[in-house]
Amino acid sequence: MSKKKKPSAPSLTAKDMLCEKLDLPLSVVGDLSYMEILGNSKVVLDGCKGVLEYSEESVCLNLSRGTIRFCGSGLCLRALNFEQAIINGQINTIEFR
Repeated sequence: MSKKKKPSAPSLTAKDMLCEKLDLPLSVVGDLSYMEILGNSKVVLDGCKGVLEYSEESVCLNLSRGTIRFCGSGLCLRALNFEQAIINGQINTIEFR
C-alpha cells in the first residue's frame, strides 16, 4: 500500500507570527485595510490612502491594494484622518477593484 502524504500546513510569514504572538490584527503590520460595517449606514475604514471620488451617491477611496467604492444615497464623508475614513448614509453596494 502506498502511504498518503498529509497536506502540509501553510507556512507562516514573519508578519503572521508577529501578529499571532502580539495578538494584533494583520492590518496593523501589513499594508492591508480593515473595515467595520455598522448596518447599512456607517463604515469605518482603516488603510485609506486618499479620496478618488466623492458625491452623495458614490464615495471611491484609494487603498494600498486597489480601490473601494461605496454607492448609495445621502453618503457623507464624516471623517478623513491619517489613513482612516468614516462614511455615513444609506449604503447599498460596496465594490472592490
